[in-house]
Amino acid sequence: MANKFSELRARMPKESQERAAVRAAEMIAAMPLQELRQTRKLSQETLAATLGQRQSGISKIEHGRICTSAHCGATSRPWADASIS
Repeated sequence: MANKFSELRARMPKESQERAAVRAAEMIAAMPLQELRQTRKLSQETLAATLGQRQSGISKIEHGRICTSAHCGATSRPWADASIS
């Protein structure tokens, strides 16, 4: 019988758990918004409400009409830090 991932992770040394958590956060932060949203099975409307934005703003970000990278002055990617269940 296969082990649950949570059980395997609990047996990892604390340092390894911390490194894995940091790496996971980095990967999520680097993920394009649309891919992240679709992976979480969220609509643009749901994500917009969670972030306190309008759906049209989410659409503009996903389609590249609003720059979210550091080279154009953006300092954060709020969807990477948002807690969405």
